[in-house]
Amino acid sequence: MMRRSHDRGNAHLATITIVAMVTASAQPEAVHPPCAREFLPRIVALLVTKDDEHIMQEWLDYNAPSFHAVVVFDSSKGYETQRIVSAYVNRCGANITYVREDLLPEPLLAYSDHAVRYHPLRILRHTYGVGRWVMVAHSDEFYYHEPELVARYVDTQIATGSWEECNVVVWGALHVLPHPSEYESFVARPQPLAQSRFQHFWMMYGSKRNGLPWSERRLFKDHGFDYVRNANYAMGVIPGGKKLTNGYRKCSNSGFWPAYLHYKVVTPDPSKYTAEGLHRGHWVGPGGPRVGLNSSLTSAQDFFAFDDNIVRHLYGVKRDFHHVGRFDGCLTGSAHPAWVNRTDTGWSALEALRVSRVWPVTHSGSSGKECARNATGARPGQTYRRQS
Repeated sequence: MMRRSHDRGNAHLATITIVAMVTASAQPEAVHPPCAREFLPRIVALLVTKDDEHIMQEWLDYNAPSFHAVVVFDSSKGYETQRIVSAYVNRCGANITYVREDLLPEPLLAYSDHAVRYHPLRILRHTYGVGRWVMVAHSDEFYYHEPELVARYVDTQIATGSWEECNVVVWGALHVLPHPSEYESFVARPQPLAQSRFQHFWMMYGSKRNGLPWSERRLFKDHGFDYVRNANYAMGVIPGGKKLTNGYRKCSNSGFWPAYLHYKVVTPDPSKYTAEGLHRGHWVGPGGPRVGLNSSLTSAQDFFAFDDNIVRHLYGVKRDFHHVGRFDGCLTGSAHPAWVNRTDTGWSALEALRVSRVWPVTHSGSSGKECARNATGARPGQTYRRQS
């Protein structure tokens, strides 16, 4: 059963507090990592999802412990994602508010990233207030740097006067795609986790991007600005558009860019894509992004066509990704050295903010083993407190 909670004074709220599993599953019980010893206190995650049942369990197991709470906005037609969230709450005691799009008092009229986030952000504010750090999340993204430690670091820099006031942290998004060298292993030894299936990531490393990875505004301190329903991108719920407005300011001191790995392909299944290579499960409608690989996909092997040269894909727009690295659990050994070792920024200087867990990669080089040794013995799904 489930309990629905409506606020008469806020007609836009339509939440479900999960108290038991709502559907049965014919699949065998998965083997999960241990539940977190504690859920970190500073950040609430705002997770929007649609037909992501193949990755949702993995996201919860490895990312949910990083947050005080999670607000999940689900646009799926079925109920498998809801069942997965419910089972995780029952098993681990996580603080999760689950919201279904089809239970909103009024339908969405736009499907931009920011329009989709409008309702869950208001629910987040109603439940947890304003003035706290919020992490914008997708179910196919896994954090290399700990959001809690990143927010704590920024707060400390501002409090000590080292940085000017800021409230938006830009993250480097490393796009993970199937690599030709991984196809044989994918067929012979299927892996249950996306983090184990694919280990190669591409960095935007062209002259137009000045050697920087692809970036996203993922972490922001919410100050309660009242946004517009069904907003287009420029008017978005989360700091968006070409310029930050409404009192938001980017924390760009010394090019501070923590990172996460974005698994652009979770399951190499052609049936999940259109003839043009667009993902069928993503939001479609006014403002909806064109998400996919921009190429014809007729077999699983077609997904393993991205090589070490320039990669052009996503949204039907030309984007040049130079440099491919194989992630073995430690970015300092796999990302482009010109970025890692930059004196003004780079990930070598941010290793103290790394998530304390061992990544479930199938091939680990020496740097990955070093990261594992530095992970303070944490097991997947467990969190820790690192001294500031």
